[in-house]
Amino acid sequence: MRSRHRWICFGLAATAAVAAGSLAAAATEPVTIASAIPYAEGSELEVVRDTVRNQCQLQEKLSESIAQNAQKMKIPVTRSSESLDGATGRVLKIEITKAIARAGGLYSGVKQVHVVGRLEKGGEVIGSFDGKRSASGGVFAQFRSTCGIVQQCVKVLGKDISKWLEQPTVGARIGELAVRNK
Repeated sequence: MRSRHRWICFGLAATAAVAAGSLAAAATEPVTIASAIPYAEGSELEVVRDTVRNQCQLQEKLSESIAQNAQKMKIPVTRSSESLDGATGRVLKIEITKAIARAGGLYSGVKQVHVVGRLEKGGEVIGSFDGKRSASGGVFAQFRSTCGIVQQCVKVLGKDISKWLEQPTVGARIGELAVRNK
């Protein structure tokens, strides 16, 4: 009986090691993202004036944040200025679906950014997420611009997305939306 118990334990340990190895391999497999994350067609870009959209550089800042945070986690990310439709390997397609950024910095209320993303490999979706981050300015908010506050949202979303890339799942909720999962 003891021999059988040892084999079962050995089998469980081997299965766990293989699973951990495949997760580690997935986390180190390169991921391609857009160098400028697009706004979704028909997205709810509430009160985002052209000046905020053009000056805040949310699209580039989000891509930069993902790449920088993924690098810290040893996940190689390539930023591409080309269309991701023809990209090979793991491709993360992200869109900004909602951005609330009224001009006026701290005095015009909370700023928010919502995103959705799909991780594809060979045209098959292997992971997806919805994410949201909000900010009102934090410490010394009176000295921060609307762009500074909303850029903080995308900076933190970049961390959230990079963390998700370690173990991507389908239908994940990240950032402030993750709280609702529990």
